[in-house]
Amino acid sequence: MASDRTLLVTGASGHLGRRVLNLLLAAGTRSIVATTRHPDRLADFARRGVVVRRADFDEPESLGAAFAGAHRMLLISTDATDGAELVPAESHAGAPGRLPPKDRDGSERRRRQHEAAIAAAEAAGIEHVVYTSLARADTSRLVVAADHVATERRIAATKLGYTVLRENVFTEVLLMVLPSAIASGALLGLPGDGGVAYISRDDSAFAAATALMTSTGRSTLELTGSEVIRRAPLARIATDVTGKDVFYVALPPEELCRRWQAAGLPASYLLPFEQATFDGQFAFTTTDYLRLTGREPAAVHDFLTANRHALARAA
Repeated sequence: MASDRTLLVTGASGHLGRRVLNLLLAAGTRSIVATTRHPDRLADFARRGVVVRRADFDEPESLGAAFAGAHRMLLISTDATDGAELVPAESHAGAPGRLPPKDRDGSERRRRQHEAAIAAAEAAGIEHVVYTSLARADTSRLVVAADHVATERRIAATKLGYTVLRENVFTEVLLMVLPSAIASGALLGLPGDGGVAYISRDDSAFAAATALMTSTGRSTLELTGSEVIRRAPLARIATDVTGKDVFYVALPPEELCRRWQAAGLPASYLLPFEQATFDGQFAFTTTDYLRLTGREPAAVHDFLTANRHALARAA
């Protein structure tokens, strides 16, 4: 463990960043720097001994002081996609599983942000960077993958040690999708046998904290759950957890989006991921999480059981 090193967490006021800070503190890490655009949101961690500094990736001049003295950095990918992943549903009509080539450029703003952070890390003398990326980013058809690939390449072009954590779909997305499925009895999706090896945000945070404390060298890890969950089995898990019958219903893209929108779900966000699922992008497992952390990732059934209260209102 890098107990004598100062560990830096960027984007620390977000869901993942706060989890990582808690894990670092629980592990007895003595020197932690947390950066955010909104330092007041980390006042609770400042009271616990974390050094909180303002950093804005859109203001590269703010990063030198923010990163000063750090030895190892967790670069949590920003959410500045400028809507790049929100491809209008109608642009996919008749072509399930395919993204329009013109929309594959991703977000120049996010690339600039990550570039600024990496350049600042080099200037600050940081030794190792942990970066949160996307599952199979280098072969993904998702629009946002281009940002991650560009960032991965930029890190690899430095002399820094690095650990790229390519995260599969967070299990938490099911807490957004399943309530409407439970209420209606129909889990909606595209036709096909696509599946996802979901990994929870808690497991992702544990992997990030572990890599930040212990990883050496230069590596790219694919973080997945231990099982690919396909749509029909997912419906059966929802039935088992809630006691209400749920069945998988396959629909063409236009009707799927219409039904999602009627249920109050963000169709333009969900459809690209559904299409990537249709293509099999997320339907794979690795042992990378186990090898990094020494433990198995949480199973979907166990996760949903632990979060049954979030589904109970629909049931």
